[in-house]
Amino acid sequence: MKREINLLPLDFQIQRQHQLYGRGVRQLLVRLNIGLLLMGLIFGSVYATLYVSASDPNLSSVPTGANQSEVEQSVRRANELLAAIDNRAISSVPWTPHVGQAISLLPSELSLTTITVRDTTKDLTIEGVSRSRSALVVYEQAIRALPWVDTVDSPLQNFATGKQTSFSLVIKRRAP
Repeated sequence: MKREINLLPLDFQIQRQHQLYGRGVRQLLVRLNIGLLLMGLIFGSVYATLYVSASDPNLSSVPTGANQSEVEQSVRRANELLAAIDNRAISSVPWTPHVGQAISLLPSELSLTTITVRDTTKDLTIEGVSRSRSALVVYEQAIRALPWVDTVDSPLQNFATGKQTSFSLVIKRRAP
């Protein structure tokens, strides 16, 4: 192995080594002090929490009597709310992937103005403006061909004559 040639005088070489070692030791001590400070803060907060909870009888006691009935009522209300949310989540219809499919089939002669999802009737309403009745018929047929579509309701007003007429399609989803 080839050694490097150091052109510094021996005194400067020793001084440089002391500087490098000193810098490393200082960095190590700073990191060690920061670690000890963080550990002290964590242990101090845990100790304070345990001390306060042990010294305050209201925090460490189990509710009894009237307090217990209030707790039971609030737990019962929370359980009813969770059950209602769970039922809502189970009975809801996930429309997100289907809306993207319906929009991707849109011909250039049609412009969307509103997309509405109704949970009560479980349908998707698409409203917009049509520059061509034939484009609306093609779009309606393309939506009917989607595998998740049960029915498409298209009112007669969709086929009114004019340069730009508004349209509305009500799409009902198949049961999963």
